[in-house]
Amino acid sequence: MSRAPLAPNLDLCLVGTLNQDFDYITGADTMDGAIDVVVDEASPEERRDLRKEITDFLQLSDEEIEAEFAERWKDISPDYAKSFLMYFLESINRYGDH
Repeated sequence: MSRAPLAPNLDLCLVGTLNQDFDYITGADTMDGAIDVVVDEASPEERRDLRKEITDFLQLSDEEIEAEFAERWKDISPDYAKSFLMYFLESINRYGDH
């Protein structure tokens, strides 16, 4: 059984926005740019929820993170999963609404 946390807000971001059409949806040229768009458009409450979900995910081992991404979010390469989460958290932390 997976130790991965439930992540409804992260699910929504990845399935709804940060997917293969991220450039069309967000207008960004890169995934990092698309993450910044998502974070900039999120409310303080949404950023807090995402911060918690991402922080909880980062408590897993690298192998567990990669396995969860391979299973849950196929648009993000498992090899990029931890870097993706780290950048997402950095982008959220630009805001002071902890």
